[in-house]
Amino acid sequence: MFEFTRIIPGTGCDIIIIEAQEGGKTALLDVGMAFCEETAIEMVKDRLKGRKLDYIIMSHTHYDHIGALSAFREAFPEVKVIGSEYAAYILERQSARELIKDMSENAALEYIGSADIGFNTEGFYADITVKTGDVIDFGKEKLTVYNTPGHTKCSISLFDKESRTLLSSETTGVYENKEWSHMPVLTGYKDTMDSINLCLSLKPERILTPHLGTRTMEISPEEFLRNNIGYAEKFRKRITECVNSGISHEETMEILKKEFHAKFAGTTQGQPEKAFVLNTEAFIRCLRKEFPEDFKI
Repeated sequence: MFEFTRIIPGTGCDIIIIEAQEGGKTALLDVGMAFCEETAIEMVKDRLKGRKLDYIIMSHTHYDHIGALSAFREAFPEVKVIGSEYAAYILERQSARELIKDMSENAALEYIGSADIGFNTEGFYADITVKTGDVIDFGKEKLTVYNTPGHTKCSISLFDKESRTLLSSETTGVYENKEWSHMPVLTGYKDTMDSINLCLSLKPERILTPHLGTRTMEISPEEFLRNNIGYAEKFRKRITECVNSGISHEETMEILKKEFHAKFAGTTQGQPEKAFVLNTEAFIRCLRKEFPEDFKI
């Protein structure tokens, strides 16, 4: 059996510690942001109590999920970093590394008042690449990998068939409360729908979502996933209405910030406004590309 433990070393940081029982291997799903890397490492070491950290699994390559990667490699030099094939490709690009650095420093400035965090990207690479159907071996226990693109092209989710536990990617939704999930569609609306339906087909009995923080999900995994299809459609519809109304881009963003960011900024571990704006602009570009017939302007 696996034991899954969520730790929160700082605002916006969400790490799941995965421990196989009976002396099996250990892993982290994501490592959080760079500004709280020292706290994160201390919390992981405290939880493992001397056990070796075997894997770091990247759900995707955004700064708030892997910003502390270099520090974790230094703290656990034998660890192997696992990511999708596309994640490995992304991290080879200097432009991607510079964006991760910029967003990490922006978050540090917002959360701790200083961008001077000594950020470096030397450890930003994958040792092992995986794709749908691959298995991560923990000894007697195993996790099956599923590509779940839509939030990013490199997003993956993990499934423990024994306990029917799904460790979902951000593609399938960020739970706010039982009446709303934030749907950060950045690279593909249709991909997002396909990914959610894939997760539904697994029939999970437990779901661990990103950015849940200290909250408890008040609905079933099936309800969460099915609801999120509707929430994505609602966000898509509102974006389309704003764009087609003829108002400026700036006015559109102010409306969306008010309706979909400020309303929940206190629950999604305080997502930086800059991140919300960049994500929403990417969603608009995505919708224009996939559904050009919906836009009059």
